[in-house]
Amino acid sequence: KGWISTLEEQAANSRKKTYQVEALGRIELAAWVEQQSEPAQLRDDLMVRLRAEAQLGGNNILPELERHLILHKEKLQIYQSIFAKDFGHAEENDRTLYIHRMILQLGINLECGWIEWLETMIPALKNFEK
Repeated sequence: KGWISTLEEQAANSRKKTYQVEALGRIELAAWVEQQSEPAQLRDDLMVRLRAEAQLGGNNILPELERHLILHKEKLQIYQSIFAKDFGHAEENDRTLYIHRMILQLGINLECGWIEWLETMIPALKNFEK
């Protein structure tokens, strides 16, 4: 549709492509940015399985909760590493960098929330076994 174009590759052996937004693409992008959207909802497969397990009992979901705790901790470390690399000395008055930093901060906050929730939930469920 003429919205984007591919830029010339810097390395001949690279499979990575770099794209550029063209004038028509900027018009479409601006219209899309102005559209309304619904707030994100927690529709997580794990929560559905946890609700089912609440009815079944047995704490059979504990290994999966523990696995998710590990995964969220790993993702948090990745996000924190990116934050330190990209925003450790970021200019505070750059609007674009501020937006990018705050999006990453939201990801960090969400991972911290998951970790806190799982670190509360797992021991509590184990206490019900006793």
